[in-house]
Amino acid sequence: MFYVFIFIEALLTVLFASIKSINIYKDFEEEGIELLTLSKPISRKKIIW
Repeated sequence: MFYVFIFIEALLTVLFASIKSINIYKDFEEEGIELLTLSKPISRKKIIW
């Protein structure tokens, strides 16, 4: 029973994390900075300035 609970918890965590990452990507796409954030690793200061 304990392992079933852990499996369900892990499954829900992966599900919600994927939904959250998709929503963040959609927000970036609407603002037009998805290419800037995904093309190369840069700091937040370079995005702001």
